[in-house]
Amino acid sequence: MEDRNIYKRENLTFQEYFSYIRSYSFKITLAFIIIMALVAVVLVFDLGGLSTLVKNYTGKLMESLEGLVNDDGSIDTLGLILNNIRVTFLAFFIGIVPFIYLPAFVLAINAGIVGGLLGVIGSESIIGTLSIFVFGILPHGILELPAIFFAVAAGLILCSAVSKKIRKKPADLSVKEAFLNGLKTIIFVCIPLMIVAGLIETKLTPLLLNLAM
Repeated sequence: MEDRNIYKRENLTFQEYFSYIRSYSFKITLAFIIIMALVAVVLVFDLGGLSTLVKNYTGKLMESLEGLVNDDGSIDTLGLILNNIRVTFLAFFIGIVPFIYLPAFVLAINAGIVGGLLGVIGSESIIGTLSIFVFGILPHGILELPAIFFAVAAGLILCSAVSKKIRKKPADLSVKEAFLNGLKTIIFVCIPLMIVAGLIETKLTPLLLNLAM
């Protein structure tokens, strides 16, 4: 069994921290899948008459990304990458706010966007939903989503450290270790993942969708 006592000391190595942060990945991934699936199901089957509400909310979120689309309909690669990097920084830095675990809201919003997209298409065609997922989301999502998950995990760990510090409770990591190693995670893990994911999304994904649709 892994000795968690190594996380209770100062001067934690980044490798030790990243091993610790990965222990959050299963729960975060599961939460993302559940929220995404719930939103998609609500839209496809219009459960409780919530379809219109979810569509309007999802539509507003998608409208906020319209500035990333060029005049020729292509996606601005640099703009998309910078936007996604901002999401990872946001997910981490809002963890400094104690007690309310705001990074979880970043996870929920992103899961809602993906679920909303799949749900809107699924309400018209299940085959279309599968095509969008396989060719439009999966190629870049296998890199983009882990980057978001790691950023959210780092933010939640930071929030936990700050909250326990205020309450004078023992914590696995000090606020200093949670902040510095979380920042390293964003810079050395999340940003490279987002750069590659952005290139795939803007260069490869449109080609795959054209072939599939």
